[in-house]
Amino acid sequence: MKPWFVLLSLVVGMAAGCGDAAAPPVDPTLPPPGTPPTPSELATCAGDNVADVPVAALEWDGLTETFIVPGTPLSSLGIDFQVSPLSSTTGATIEMRYDATLDVPPATFTGDCLPTVDLAAVRAVTGTDGDIVRLDVSTDERSGHPRRGRVYAAFGTKTLRIRTADLGLSGGDWFVVIEPGAAAARAVFAPVAVDRSEVVVEGLPAVPMVVALARISGFRVSPVGALYSRDGVASAWRYFATEWLGVVLVSGPPETPVSVTRVTPPLDQPLTYSRSVLRAGLVLDATTSYVVVDAGIGTSSGDVTVSCGTELRIEPITFATVGAGTVTGAPRVQPGTFSLRPSTCVTVGETETVPLEATSLNGRPALFRLSIGGL
Repeated sequence: MKPWFVLLSLVVGMAAGCGDAAAPPVDPTLPPPGTPPTPSELATCAGDNVADVPVAALEWDGLTETFIVPGTPLSSLGIDFQVSPLSSTTGATIEMRYDATLDVPPATFTGDCLPTVDLAAVRAVTGTDGDIVRLDVSTDERSGHPRRGRVYAAFGTKTLRIRTADLGLSGGDWFVVIEPGAAAARAVFAPVAVDRSEVVVEGLPAVPMVVALARISGFRVSPVGALYSRDGVASAWRYFATEWLGVVLVSGPPETPVSVTRVTPPLDQPLTYSRSVLRAGLVLDATTSYVVVDAGIGTSSGDVTVSCGTELRIEPITFATVGAGTVTGAPRVQPGTFSLRPSTCVTVGETETVPLEATSLNGRPALFRLSIGGL
C-alpha cells in the first residue's frame, strides 16, 4: 500500500469523526437560500384598487412627504402598496399634528389589505373655514414593521387667482406654494403652467396665508393629484427654491387676482440680492438692490446702511412686523403691506444707518425684504 494512500485514509477518517452528528439531508422541496417569499406566503396586498384616489407614500425606513394638490377630490387617501419588501397592511393610524391647540384623538382603521382610509374625520376637524393640515400616517403590517409617511392637504372651498402674465416665468418646476400663517409650519403645492396669464388654485381654506410662486426641483408627480418629496420641504421650501415670488394674505384668498413680489431674481439675471440674518451692518447699495432678511423667532434687532436721498422699502414676506428708525411708538410694517421710508439725509455720496426691529407673529422665523425704492 502506498504511503500517500494511508495518509489520505487517516485524514478522511479524522474528518468524519470530528464535530457533531452529520447534518440532516436538505429537503429538495425548499427554495434555495436567499429566495424571496412568494406573494401568497406573505398574504400581500394587490394595491390595484386605489388608482382613482391620491396615495400616501409610506416607507419602511426614512420619511417621504406627500403633498395633495389643492382642488383634488379628497374623500379618502390611498395606502401605498408599491413598496419593497411587499406590504401586507392590516391597519392604519392618522394623527393630526398641525395645531397644538387641537385635542383630537388619532383616527384608526383596520381591515385585511386595507386599501384606503376615510378622511371625513379630518375634514370635520378643519371646520367651515377649512385649513391646511399635516397628517402623520402609519400602518400596521403582518411583518410587525410599520410603514410611515407625512401627508399635507388643503380643505376648503376658496379659489385663489394669481396674475402671471407679466412675470416672465419660463422653464419647468414652477409651483404655487400655500403656507398658512398659524400653528405648525406646513404647505401644499400646485404645479404651474408657465404659458398661462393667470394661475387658479381651488379648494383652499379661508385662513391667513403666505402665497408664493417658487421654482423647486425634485418633486415626483403622481397622475392622481399628489406630489412627493424628501422630508423637510414643507417646512423649509424657501431653501429649496431657486426662484421665488410671494405675497402675504392676512385674510385668506381674495375675490380678485393677486400680484406677487419677486423675492429672488430670475435665474438668467445677475445676482443682485442677498440673504442675511438680521444684524448690525447690513448694507443696501448699487451692487445689492435688495436683501431678504431672516430675523429668527421672537424679536430681533439690527440696522441697515443706505445712501442719502433714497427711499427704503420694507416688506414682511412672512407673518412678522418690522419697525424702522428710532421714533418711539412709530407704526410697524404689518404682514401683507409694505412701507417706503424716506432717508433723513440728502447729501449725495453720504450714507445713513437705519435701525431695524422685527417680531415673528407665529412662532416661525420672521422674514422680510429690504430694497431701494419700488424694487
